[in-house]
Parts: sequence; structure tokens; C-alpha cells
Amino acid sequence: MTPRTSAPASDNQGQTQSLEARVGQLFVVLLDPNRPPHQAVRWHGEHYFGGFFLRSENMPTIGQTRALSRLFRGYGRGFPPAMIAIDEEGGLVSHTSKITTSAPSAMALGVVDDADVTGDVYEGIGTKLRSLGVNTVFAPVADIHSEPANPVIGTRAFGTTARSVTKHAGAAIKGLRRAGVASTLKHFPGHGGTTQDSHFTLPTVDGSKDQLTDRELSPFISLIEDEKPELVMVGHVAYPGLDSSGKPASLSRLILTDLLRTELDFNGLIITDSLDMEAVKKDGPEVAVQALKAGCDLLLFGQDLEFAVQCYQVVLEAFRSKKLSEERLVESLERIHKLRDSFRARTWIRNEDAYDNLQITEEALF
Repeated sequence: MTPRTSAPASDNQGQTQSLEARVGQLFVVLLDPNRPPHQAVRWHGEHYFGGFFLRSENMPTIGQTRALSRLFRGYGRGFPPAMIAIDEEGGLVSHTSKITTSAPSAMALGVVDDADVTGDVYEGIGTKLRSLGVNTVFAPVADIHSEPANPVIGTRAFGTTARSVTKHAGAAIKGLRRAGVASTLKHFPGHGGTTQDSHFTLPTVDGSKDQLTDRELSPFISLIEDEKPELVMVGHVAYPGLDSSGKPASLSRLILTDLLRTELDFNGLIITDSLDMEAVKKDGPEVAVQALKAGCDLLLFGQDLEFAVQCYQVVLEAFRSKKLSEERLVESLERIHKLRDSFRARTWIRNEDAYDNLQITEEALF
């Protein structure tokens, strides 16, 4: 297959590109850690994927990570700069902890309960990430740790109340914005009340819409209005009080289009949690089409590259057959390109400057 790491220049946000290339922009896919970096980036280009998701395996040393960031700069000509994304919450969820200073967990910051400290820590995280070539971080977590038996949120949450979570997630967004990276509020409409892990099965959160609005939804409602995060990540969790069909939020038009887009007036990007999690993967690659129909703009694949390719092929065929409309594609591409165009103005930070700035995090810790 001919590599597609470059493409002809395009006007009107890439709409002169082929359908294959435009559909690929909806995908944020793990950079294959089992290939040499230049081959992994080339593989992304062959499938037109518009976003890279990085894990610790992609960043074994500072030097190799710097070299990788240079590869990203020349990727995907004809479209805005690629999205380079990572999970970096601090605490247990840190993919840079082997090569840089680790940040405290959200729960630790909630215990300290100083919004200025939280903002400084996340500014340090963002500065570090920019130095590594990352422009998008899948943080902060806006889930309330309301269920002690929750197997997946725990110390990733800022607290057990809507007030604490809203206060510190808001400070985190401000800090990331000062650092010049895009933030992602997650996991809409709330994953903190579950007793099951969506990596393995589909959890359910009970409660009426009014109850959920006062509880799980409360931080998201406030933060979307006040802080306007660039992205919202939706969870693979069922909320019968919001959608009686039992669909996970990531596949529910009632939750994503009617609630998040219309009622909450969110105008940024909606991204799925990873579609290779068993809560939704068990339904096969058609879940990618369902997510787009529900209102998602970006499809995330954090582990299974083969499944990502299968989903791409199914989504491509859905657009070819008009099962998904051209209008639906244009709508998401406009949002995607608006964010990615903004990356042009976010200058690359010299690594030595960025690591000097990590003292912000260390001072907040000690």
C-alpha cells in the first residue's frame, strides 16, 4: 500500500480530500508500540487516521520521545496538525511517569483542597506534555467518587461531592489551558457511581434524570458552562434514567445529542472512551457507526489496532452507502479542524524549558 503520510494541499478544511482521508480524521488510534516509530507513524498514514494516542510504551526515553515529536510535525499534510493525545491524570494514570516527574492523584489534590495548587499542578502537566509534542490530554476526570466499591475511578476523582469535583476539575482545565494543551472532561455523564468496570462489562448507574442532574451530571453542567473544555469524553455506561433503552452513553443519541449538545449547549468535540473496551467492543465494529449516529465526533482506540481498522472500514462503508450522511461527516470535521487548526498557534516548547517548569509540580507536591 502506498503510504499516505502526506497529501495534496486542501482548501475548505480538507473537503477536497478523498472520502477515505476525511473519514480517517474521525479516528484517534494508539501509536503501535510494537513497530519502530517511523513505521508506526507510516502505518497511521496508510489508514488516514487523524489522531495519535500515546501510551508509556511509546515513550521509553526522553530522547526517543523528542524524536517521535519531530515525526508528528510532518504528518498528514493537507489537513490541520494531527491530534497527539494521552491519558495523563496524575497518580496511577500517568504515561510519562517513567521519564518525567509524576504529578499527584486527583484525590490527593482534592484532599489538599487548594484550587491554586491544582491549577499549578495541571499547568505543570500540560507544559511537560507540550514539550513531548502532545497537544491534547484526556483529563481532568469530572466523575464523583460516590460509590466506595467502584473498581475503576477511586483516586482518579477529585472527591466525593459535586462541589469538590467541580472546584478542582475547573482549576485543572484552567491550568492546562495556561500550558497550551486541549483538555478533556470525562467520563460524561459520570462513571463514579458504578460498581463495575467498563473495560470488561457494561455498568449501569440508576436514578431519575432529576437525581442524576443533582449528582453525577452536576460537575459536567457547571464546567461545560463555565470552563468550556475543548473535548468531552463519554463513558460506556448505561443510564436508564436518561435513556430507557439501556444503551451506553457513548451510543445514545438521547444522551449525546439531546442532552449534551442541545440542553447543555456543548459546542466542542465529543470523543468516545476507547471503543475496544469490552462494554461496547462485544457488539463488533458496528459500534463505531452507532457512536457517530449518537453524536460522537471522534472515535478512540487505545489498544486493539486490528479492531480500529475494522471499525474504519465499517464506518467508511456506512458513509459510502449513505447510512451515515455527508452532513454528519462535515459537521464533525468542522469541529475537529477548528480544534486542530488552533494547534498551529501553539508553539512547540523547548524541552529544557519545559522540564525547568516542572518545578511547579514539585513545589505543589512538597
